[in-house]
Amino acid sequence: AAAGPPSPPPPHAEGLRAARDHRSPLDEALFLGQLGSVLLDRGDDDAPRTLAAAVALLERHGDFRRSIWVLRTAELEVDAGRAAEGLDRADAALEIMRSTGQLRFEGYALGVRARALEALGRVPEALDTWERARDQGGHPMLGATIESWYGRALADAGHLDAARAAIGRA
Repeated sequence: AAAGPPSPPPPHAEGLRAARDHRSPLDEALFLGQLGSVLLDRGDDDAPRTLAAAVALLERHGDFRRSIWVLRTAELEVDAGRAAEGLDRADAALEIMRSTGQLRFEGYALGVRARALEALGRVPEALDTWERARDQGGHPMLGATIESWYGRALADAGHLDAARAAIGRA
């Protein structure tokens, strides 16, 4: 039986080839990190492998940007029901951010940390962490995401008026 025509390459294959052809491991790592982030948002099974490859390349170069891909991996762990691993990775991302002075995403990292704490049943600590996350400012879209997570957690904890206010702010 004939195997049929070959499958077309994935849409990101050309971008990855271009990053590799540029002969810059940093370009490849950043491309893989962005790709892994998109794959994670889409629920693609290749997200963990792609993010791990980006983190590994950036670790070899000591690049501060690896913190965001470690953080996206933390989200993946929490979403997959591995909250303890997610907490460890969120803490690792925070450590990288703080050690390099790259605090732009600290609020979001605290929000991911809070999600992991909540999943572990540590709700009061999670709510305190969301409060800290909300105080960090940062990009308005990230702030809205944090506020929505916080509102959901408040609702789950039975604080409905505060939850409605948080969701309204989001």
